[in-house]
Amino acid sequence: MRVKLLYQRLAQELARKHISLNCWASKLGFSRGHLSQLVNGRRPYPDPQTRQKLQDGLHLKFEDLFEVVLPDERKQ
Repeated sequence: MRVKLLYQRLAQELARKHISLNCWASKLGFSRGHLSQLVNGRRPYPDPQTRQKLQDGLHLKFEDLFEVVLPDERKQ
């Protein structure tokens, strides 16, 4: 089981609040580059600490930002 970031939802949420990516990165405890990779879908499976920072900083529920991806049973 993996947890995938809904990066388009993240980008929408950040844009909705009209704060620069640099300010968000600082507020959330990320480097600007790391946050940029998350927002652009280059880090689709963030670790638990990153997921928690996003949820806490944006005041969103898990299901608002992430989806659980189950392994394809045919490949097992």
